Amino acid sequence: MNKTFFFILGIIGIGFLQGEESLSEFHRGVVLPLYGNSKADYTEYLKEIQNLNASHVSFLIRCYMNDQKSNQIISAFGITPSDSVVEALALKSKNLGLKVTLLPVIFLAYPKSDAEWRGNLAPTDWDEWWDSYSSFLLHYAHLAIRCQASVLSIGSELATTEIFTDRWKTLIQSIRSIYSGTLTYSANWDHYDEVTFAGELDFLGVSGYYELTKNLNPKKEQLTEGWQRFLTKLVQWAEKYKKPLVFMEIGYASQNGCASKPWNYFLSELVDLAEQELCFEVLFEVWEKIPCFRGLYAYHWWGEGGPTDNGYNLRQKPAAKSLQQWFTKMKDQ
Repeated sequence: MNKTFFFILGIIGIGFLQGEESLSEFHRGVVLPLYGNSKADYTEYLKEIQNLNASHVSFLIRCYMNDQKSNQIISAFGITPSDSVVEALALKSKNLGLKVTLLPVIFLAYPKSDAEWRGNLAPTDWDEWWDSYSSFLLHYAHLAIRCQASVLSIGSELATTEIFTDRWKTLIQSIRSIYSGTLTYSANWDHYDEVTFAGELDFLGVSGYYELTKNLNPKKEQLTEGWQRFLTKLVQWAEKYKKPLVFMEIGYASQNGCASKPWNYFLSELVDLAEQELCFEVLFEVWEKIPCFRGLYAYHWWGEGGPTDNGYNLRQKPAAKSLQQWFTKMKDQ
């Protein structure tokens, strides 16, 4: 990085520290996707996450709309985990010394095209949609209480809803009336500055799937340079609201070119464990000394993983070792 870049970050960092009396705890987190099979045993996963020296585990809970224009959020039998499953896992997590984050996420069950996703929802009746979404979130606020969850994410990447400032503020007030834990929202990596209710949150959350390079075999210097295109603006966003910043999801598939489009779940290139590991190592190096940065949730920890897997799974891959070493280093931050 050049000296000018460090100078700019230094000024931003000083301003942030002067404006914020204390930052939130550092989140050494891992995303654990949950599924609806009541017989699934996540105990081994939780123990492995604990062994990474993680502080938090984020339960990704899949809920659904039929398609982009639907007005109702629904639970999918066999996919959305029951409350009892989530509560049992939260208790196991607590017994292992892990704090729980609840991350309910909307998926589309029957999208009309590949272009439809939760970031461009267009329900036929916004009033009906907001009634459904508010009931949905309040349900998970009550569940967060029963789980003694430390953090509740009130949404993930819902870009077209972010203009409804008053709706979001009313919902946040309703949640705070019953839940005393920490609230955040996971903004999409390219749409965070449009979150009009950011000032109502306890910390700023982002899904960090940034396109760092177009090179399919990048060097460390290229990935470091790639982050410079995004880092300063993210820090300025945090400074604007005097809030800590956390990556609520950030991950790279273990495949060739994973740094070019880390958001694209449908890519299927050759296995490249080294590039996945390098992406995480550069992420740690670039962000760990930024004053407003208060951690991340690595995506993800579920399934077999291993050296032949080209997905995001970190299990039994070199990137997991790097994550463990960094979590250990940041334990007292």
